[in-house]
This record gives sequence, C-alpha cells and structure tokens, in this order.
Amino acid sequence: KKKVRFYIGNHDMRVGTDHAFSFIQNLAKEAHTHRIRTSPIELIIGPSIGYQGHGTAPQTFQSGAEWVKGALL
Repeated sequence: KKKVRFYIGNHDMRVGTDHAFSFIQNLAKEAHTHRIRTSPIELIIGPSIGYQGHGTAPQTFQSGAEWVKGALL
C-alpha cells in the first residue's frame, strides 16, 4: 500500500493551493473507485511564506523527513 503526503502553503501562488487540493481530492476519488475506502493520501496545509507564498519553513522540511523515515522503516 502506497502512502502519499503533500505539503503546501495556504496561499501558494506558484503551485496553487486550490490546484494541490483538487489533485489530492482526485487521487482520493480514484482510490475510492478501486475500493480503497481509507486511502493513505494526505495534504498538509501550512502558512505561506516567501516569494509567491511558495517558500518552505525549516519545520516543514523536518516534518517531511520524519514522515519519510517513518514510511520507510
């Protein structure tokens, strides 16, 4: 079973917060069509920082690294 996690700012104008949400929602809908009722698909929305709200805070990198480590072990 594959796990997916995305991080995005709440006002990311480069990637587009709405686009990211729509993508995650579509992934979950597709999983549901394959009878995966509790799909391991996550979207973490945090404060936008930096140019066009596309920056990443150090704690976000740390959180992502810990999640990857947990997923691999």
